[in-house]
Amino acid sequence: MLSTWQNQAFKKGLAYNRPEGFQGVIINQAKVTRGRKLIALTFDDGPWDNHTREILDILKKIK
Repeated sequence: MLSTWQNQAFKKGLAYNRPEGFQGVIINQAKVTRGRKLIALTFDDGPWDNHTREILDILKKIK
């Protein structure tokens, strides 16, 4: 159920449904091997899907 502000944002065209492939996962705890380096990255690119695709393509290249 959407809150009132979310419904208003949709009506005004300020919010969009996220494509299922872009819906994130919340990680509350990660198992990390001691001694290994780890970086966690999070970003919010707004309702513009093309930016998410571009960022993910760049990240795939630096694995």
